[in-house]
Amino acid sequence: DLSGRTMVQATRRRAVLAGVTVACFASVTTFLFHRGAHADPLQSIQGPEDALLGEWWVDGYQSRLRFAKEQDETFRGVTTCCAPEADARDESLEHDIHNPDRSLRSRSIVGITTVWKLKYDSNGEYSNGLLYSTQDGKTYQVKVKLIDPDSLKVRRYTGQPTFGSTQVWKRAHF
Repeated sequence: DLSGRTMVQATRRRAVLAGVTVACFASVTTFLFHRGAHADPLQSIQGPEDALLGEWWVDGYQSRLRFAKEQDETFRGVTTCCAPEADARDESLEHDIHNPDRSLRSRSIVGITTVWKLKYDSNGEYSNGLLYSTQDGKTYQVKVKLIDPDSLKVRRYTGQPTFGSTQVWKRAHF
């Protein structure tokens, strides 16, 4: 027999999961629209630059991001999910509350583009990209390097790469 408090908690969990499901559906729909309705991301891998394609855990498993290749050969990353242990009462984990555009602060952080314009270069790096941080609402320059098939070194910075911070993102396996 569920107490009233337990029922409220269960309802909150279902609401959060429903919101994530809708946002994930929107992300998949957007991905398919940009890649073609019948595109399989694994079958569309054509060269070493496409090793970035797929889903990655970001910042110590705080969220996930899916990279797709654009028609102009740049790469874009869209958030697909937040950490499963995220506290549904902490609005900063669900909404873009730090966005400089006040009208966007109530939007979900799931399904938004957070990395764009990444270009693959002959050194095996992806550079000249931009990264929007939902943690502070700022946009940074970003460069990415594949360390191994399951690890990315992500460097975000303003101005010069030496004045920035580095994270290691891990490939999401399902």
